[in-house]
Amino acid sequence: MSALRLLAEDGSEEILRELLFDRLAKIGIVIVGLLLLGVGMALIWRRVSRRG
Repeated sequence: MSALRLLAEDGSEEILRELLFDRLAKIGIVIVGLLLLGVGMALIWRRVSRRG
């Protein structure tokens, strides 16, 4: 059995919510970071292509 299933059966909903929120926060940080990286690379690509 997974740890999340054991926590859900135990009735520790607060701990389960914290774990899920922590995971969602980490995923959100990664997505925002990738978006910023993509925007930065697009801006650099535009500047380089204008010079050439």
